[in-house]
Amino acid sequence: MINTEGTKVWAHRGASGYAPENTLEAFKKAEKMKADGVELDVQLTKDGELVVIHDETVDRVSGEKGFVKDYTLKELKRLNVSKHMPSYDKKTRIPTLDEVFDLLKNTEMTINIELKNGIVQYKNWRSWKSMICLTESGAHHSITSRLCA
Repeated sequence: MINTEGTKVWAHRGASGYAPENTLEAFKKAEKMKADGVELDVQLTKDGELVVIHDETVDRVSGEKGFVKDYTLKELKRLNVSKHMPSYDKKTRIPTLDEVFDLLKNTEMTINIELKNGIVQYKNWRSWKSMICLTESGAHHSITSRLCA
């Protein structure tokens, strides 16, 4: 049951103590643990996709090196991002923001989105920082994200 009064329980980067942070597995675990909401971080890929990863680089969470902004979504999807949690035995991938919305759309969880720009100043950052347009498609009631022009 979702807590409607008093203190709210937030799963920081999902249930990041139980599954690799900012992954679909961590967000699924947060839902199972009855969190009221999740906090997640968004970066922009080389090909303009919104992906959920805290750091500006993939170094800490994968076996690769480099800035998220220098990878395409297809390249990022090949990475296993459970390096910082060696005991976790499943391969995990960097999700898109849309994938997280799709996963949590039928829950009562709140999603707190942090747009990262501390190190990397993204091209046109102000235009996408000021608003990520959320649209709902009729039949499936799925929420999708896109950059606003």
